[in-house]
Formats: sequence, C-alpha cells, structure tokens
Amino acid sequence: MLYRTGNGGTEWEKRHVGGKGTIDFIQFLADGIHGWMGGLFSGDFYRTVDGGADWEYMAFGGSTHILGFHFLNEDLGWVLPNVVGTIDDTNTIQDLEGAIWRTEDGGRNFHLQYGWVRDQPDIGEDYLSQDTSPGPQFLDLSFVDAEHGWALGRTTFGASAHDARVFFTDSGGADWKVRGTVDLGVHGICFANTLRGFALHTSHSEPVFETRDGGYTWNPRQDILQLIRPGGFTFDSNWGDVTFADDQYGWIVFNGDYVNRKGTRKLLRTTDGGNTWERINDTEERGGLFNLFFLDREHGWMVNNYGFIESTTDGGETWSVQRTNYDGIVDLKAVYFTDEFSGWAVGAAGTVLTTTDGGAHWNSQQGEEATDFNDVYFATCLKG
Repeated sequence: MLYRTGNGGTEWEKRHVGGKGTIDFIQFLADGIHGWMGGLFSGDFYRTVDGGADWEYMAFGGSTHILGFHFLNEDLGWVLPNVVGTIDDTNTIQDLEGAIWRTEDGGRNFHLQYGWVRDQPDIGEDYLSQDTSPGPQFLDLSFVDAEHGWALGRTTFGASAHDARVFFTDSGGADWKVRGTVDLGVHGICFANTLRGFALHTSHSEPVFETRDGGYTWNPRQDILQLIRPGGFTFDSNWGDVTFADDQYGWIVFNGDYVNRKGTRKLLRTTDGGNTWERINDTEERGGLFNLFFLDREHGWMVNNYGFIESTTDGGETWSVQRTNYDGIVDLKAVYFTDEFSGWAVGAAGTVLTTTDGGAHWNSQQGEEATDFNDVYFATCLKG
C-alpha cells in the first residue's frame, strides 16, 4: 500500500501497488518525478516516471526480497535483492542470500555485479567470477559519489562465521572486491567520504566502529563508549541511530532503557568529521527506538516509538518536544523535512503527521490502521 499527496499532505491518495509483500523502501529524485520502491517477502520492485501516479513493475527473475537500493539519477542505480531464479537457459541463480545488481536505464534492465551462480563461476563480461560459496547476506549500501561505494554483508559460510565483509567498488559497481571485515554485530554503515565511515554495533562494549582507510580496517571507538556509559550505563545500539548532515557534522543517539518508557537517552555530536565526539544532550524522560534527521548543521528532528517528536535549532544542544502521544504510545518510525518548515513523520497503525511551521504544530492525516508506514521521503514540499 502506498499513499501519495500533491498538496503537502492535506489530502492523501491511496495507491494499491504490488502483491502480498511489503513496501519498505522508497526513493525519489529531486525532480519529484522519478522514483522507485520495493520491499520484503515478495521481491516486488517498481518505478515511476510521473511522480507516483503510476508505477511500473520491474522483475528480477525470481527474487524474494528487496533489501535496499540507491539511485544517483534517473538511469544509474543499484539494488540489493535476495534472488532465486534463472539468468538464461543454462545458468541458474539458486538460493542467493545476497547480491548487487546494477541498472543503467532506470530499472528496466539489470545485470548482476556481485553474487553466487551455482556451478558456473564465470558467465560473461557483465558478471564477476565467483567461487562456489553462497554470497553474503547484504545488509546495507553506501555511495559517496557515482563511482565509490561500499556494501555490508554477513558471511554465512567460509573461513570466518564471526565477521561481516565490507565490499568496495570504485567503478560505479562494475566490479566489487572484498575491502575488509568488521565484527558480525555491525548492522549498518555510512561513509562521509572515500576514507572515513562509521557503523553502529549491537554490542554493549563496542557500540561504534570506525574506518579511516576506506573500509580496510575497522576499530571500535572506546572513547565513544566512555561517553555513553559512565557508571555502567546500559544501552542498546539497535535502538539508536547515526546520521551526518555533511562530511563534518554528525550525531549518534543511544537509548538507555529500551524496556521501560523512560530510558536515559544519550546524544553525541561531532563537528570535525568524527575525530572527536561530545555528549551534548541527555534526558531521563524519553527513551525508545530513535530516528534522526538533520536538514543542516543546526536544524534537526528526532522521533521515537513512543510517539515523541523533538526538534533542535542549535545542532542538538537543546531539544524541544513538539508532540507527544505518551499514553497512546504511537510508534513513529521516520521523519523527513524538505526545509525548515515543511515536514512529515510516519509510523505504525497508519500514522501520518505533517507540519508547515517547523513542527510547532503537527496535524494528523491518518491512513489505514492496518498499514504500518516505515519510511517517508518528499522531493518537494508538495510531492512525496
């Protein structure tokens, strides 16, 4: 199920798209016309060239999950599917746990750039030579430009079942190589430039990993650990988030007590690309699973799964509660702003909230209660 608005969220048009799977990811280019969406359990992947009025189905030849995608323009993009199917009459992709596919025509045609092909290590110039082991389960993808990108994948077979592999391309995805390994508990990566990247880890003792050499080596940042757990502070980075406004300014949020509603939240900020971090804002009133969004170095918003929306205009030094549904515990999953005034927050049970004054007032535009909204994106203040 997809909802589309053409008037900034005052009215929403329901669009029935896809089969029995979920729509978990959506991306629009800045033109507000070209967009893609996909999700889990069905492998459905769709493209629109008219701002979401109509969606065209894109086939992967038997894929079962879409784990993520990223498009740089209306033609060039990459998709992370879990594929079971055939390439041609003789070459079969079977039980592929993770792959990287590239398109140069907006999604009409794809070719495999990384993945396992059973009993056929090399199937032509469009495909990498592979060994006979199943590929990793890809979890995340990060590109800093049209050529340089990284993919995070967990190994399921092979020498080390305790590491996740970091794959790297400097050819826009035409070739991928294993760049390095990082501990298995890492569940996401984000690169600020071609050398420095950060990742959250599920461990209480090593919550943040960093690379300074483009992904060859990853090391835990113990200084960050000391900032967030003085006196034995308990937290879970699965319930946190990390985001960067640019290559210098970034924020990390952790929740202290993820079982009870009133957890001790820890917020960290860097202003030098991650060299140093400072703890800038704590609260014992609002815990939970967080999603962060920063429009620039000053203006940011935060939502959590207890219905809180908070905002900052000073880079996270201070936060103001804009909305709370504490008793109802509405699960908010994502927030997005196109400028300092126009924003949207979505969540469970069909929750859609919109603001035109930077969050001072939020209006509810309820969707179907049976629908959970996982993400939101607007190309302009009207089209999303």
